[in-house]
Amino acid sequence: MSWRGGVVSAAIVAGICAAIPLASAATALPSPDDLVPNTVARIAEVPSRRGMITKREFRHQIAIAAAAAAGKGLERIPRPGSGDYPKLGREALQFMLEGIWVYGEAAEMGIHVTPNQISRALSRIKKESFKGEAEYRHFLRESHYTGRDVRERVEVQLLSVRLQRRIVGRIEGEARNPAEEQRKLREFVEEFSEKWRSRTVCASAVATDRCSNGPAPA
Repeated sequence: MSWRGGVVSAAIVAGICAAIPLASAATALPSPDDLVPNTVARIAEVPSRRGMITKREFRHQIAIAAAAAAGKGLERIPRPGSGDYPKLGREALQFMLEGIWVYGEAAEMGIHVTPNQISRALSRIKKESFKGEAEYRHFLRESHYTGRDVRERVEVQLLSVRLQRRIVGRIEGEARNPAEEQRKLREFVEEFSEKWRSRTVCASAVATDRCSNGPAPA
């Protein structure tokens, strides 16, 4: 796990799939028109504040996405409704929702990581990916990440690894069966996405196929 070229990998959900039965959401979601003002999305049955995405958080993630896309010749931070803004908005919302879904799934399975575990993992990543603290701070400024953003992404990555091990039933030291592991992952991916999509409602203006009120998944 590292930051190469100043871009944090967004491939989260693909590694968090399992062949286990899923219960349908029990909590009624508000309609898009009934979302709390300044709220972009609401995800039911997720512990603490993580079950909500605010407009401020959404704009911040768009800035991160725009900074990452700048190296591909795209406008750095386009204005709402112009240029690449809609595309960046979809990518930002998808990234945020998938991270919340991972956190929610881990909580339901009783999987957690401690602040110390996050700090140790972050120290290892910084050592592997940056020449020193100054280069790391430069990365934060250029990418629009905050220290909190980084810690949350490290937490999600750690949860992802633990979830995947639980899902495929891997035991430490046991010989791996890659084909069987991939089968289990493939079997779960649709159920995982359907479960959390059914618990997610988004503001109509930004709803994607990750939202229960958005277009049907392709």
